[in-house]
Amino acid sequence: MEPDLQALYDDFANLDSTRQSLLKRAVTPEDLLEMPAFYNLYRKHFKHPGQRAGLLRLIFCLPFIKHLPDGKSLGAALAAKGQDGSVKISEKRVIQISRVENPAQAMAQLRRVLNYAEPAMDWLKAGKSIWYWGPNSRRQLLEDYFIAL
Repeated sequence: MEPDLQALYDDFANLDSTRQSLLKRAVTPEDLLEMPAFYNLYRKHFKHPGQRAGLLRLIFCLPFIKHLPDGKSLGAALAAKGQDGSVKISEKRVIQISRVENPAQAMAQLRRVLNYAEPAMDWLKAGKSIWYWGPNSRRQLLEDYFIAL
């Protein structure tokens, strides 16, 4: 059972800038487990034990996602071009993210890419990809990226 992604995004947006900054400082998803700001969001959206890993991934990536209703998917947003007309995130980097088996390492790489690219995307689409992170999500990320190119 996935959480209400819009409510999670809204709750993050309503955090004060200090708490948002603290969440940005985490290097790995597990770093969040030592931050009170994480638990402010986590306790509101945690419904049963099976949600722990998914919520951790969502909250880890959330500080670097700009929500654009009816916007692009995660993969398509990573394929967006910068001001100079070139793609900010290379094919090689997206393939590399999709190949990482360890979810924590994959999220750390994805978060670095999100921080660099600053993409605007539909959080509801991106959130589902991050929530269900696994072989199908990774494949969908690649497909969306290459179709958007």
